[in-house]
Amino acid sequence: MLHIDRILVPTDYSVCADLALAHAMELAHRYEVSVDVVNVAVTAGEPPLSDAVRYWLAADPDRVSHRRVPGVGVVAALLKLVAREAYDLIVIGMHGHSGVRRFVVGSVTDELVREAPCPVLAVREKAGADAAPSIGAILVPTDFSEHAREALHVAVDLARRYEARLDVLHVVPAQALPRPTASSPSRPPWGKRRGGRRRPCAGRWKGRGRRYQSRRTPARACRGASSSRRPRRSGAT
Repeated sequence: MLHIDRILVPTDYSVCADLALAHAMELAHRYEVSVDVVNVAVTAGEPPLSDAVRYWLAADPDRVSHRRVPGVGVVAALLKLVAREAYDLIVIGMHGHSGVRRFVVGSVTDELVREAPCPVLAVREKAGADAAPSIGAILVPTDFSEHAREALHVAVDLARRYEARLDVLHVVPAQALPRPTASSPSRPPWGKRRGGRRRPCAGRWKGRGRRYQSRRTPARACRGASSSRRPRRSGAT
């Protein structure tokens, strides 16, 4: 289950950061929690607040706060802040290209996802500044590890809050599967090989969604699934 008391929204006052703030505010109202908007001051001077930050500070002052913190590096300053103040979720805008390639290695978002001790929700710039902050479908790629199981617990809770569809995708290396023959099915043995590991969450989600397996590479399978909202697969249960 996703437990949230405080949400951190790093901002550079860009359109992308404002979109992340809109999603954070939607989450804050659904979970009834507070939002801290933080700008890391790595250069001299104070940039002006964006219209979105000003709006939320005026519209919901009991829920939203804003501050600037000093720091030599943005990621280091944010990680120090998260550790000191025990945030439960980071919501951050994601600049870059479309698809999985937009996730640039070494970017602030990439480093936070890898290093932060709490879940990180990265909001795509492509979604548009005027898009309604909603979640209609959630894709959870999994390798059935403990880390992946924790991600699934978070996704289940989000799906319940938003009444969203939840799809679980497992990518099977093509070389690990037998070639289909006339006497053997082409469908991967999901239940036999992984059934025991998927039981802990099996009874927790009764909403819309499916489980998928794919023989494509992980990046291609996730990219195809997120763009079409229905993964191509060699087997589905």
